[in-house]
Amino acid sequence: MLTGLNPYVVAGHFLLSSALITVAVVTWQRAREGDGAARALVGQPVRQLAWVLTAGSALLIAVGTMVTGAGPHAGDSAEVHRIPIDWKTVAQLHADLAWVVVALTLALWFVLRAVDAPAGPKARTRDLFLVLLAQGVIGYVQYFTHLPEVLVGLHMLGSALIWIGVLRVALSMRERPSEQPGIPGPAQSGSPLASTV
Repeated sequence: MLTGLNPYVVAGHFLLSSALITVAVVTWQRAREGDGAARALVGQPVRQLAWVLTAGSALLIAVGTMVTGAGPHAGDSAEVHRIPIDWKTVAQLHADLAWVVVALTLALWFVLRAVDAPAGPKARTRDLFLVLLAQGVIGYVQYFTHLPEVLVGLHMLGSALIWIGVLRVALSMRERPSEQPGIPGPAQSGSPLASTV
């Protein structure tokens, strides 16, 4: 890891990269959609649950940056300034938030199945759940193996993949159909156009 970096700056850069990921995912999604008005694929309570999941995931990632900034990999040198909070306490908070996000994802998946939602939202939610499980395994292994750097790096990659998955879930709750230009139908008898044929 780098030495001499302020952990607040590093955490801020990581959160800024999550904002850039948000722009990239939304742009990618919009490029695949039509130009019509957005149309909800599920009811408002289901969409609200998806937004609660998004907010919970954002909080989870923010607390994760504090875990890294307070922990042993804030830098290689003992002189590196760390975020002055108890590392184990904030790691426990991070784990608790992770379980909340997993529970919200599972709840959303069951609700989508119960309301017979289209395949897209169900598939995106299932994909997110699988990424969360993989990330959880990495998180617990790195915690109990005293944070090997390789696993910390993988956990950070997993964080980015989770955020992409969360955004894809939120965006899958609606669609934008292509706008079809009006095409005139065949001329009806008695119309001015019909009399010229």
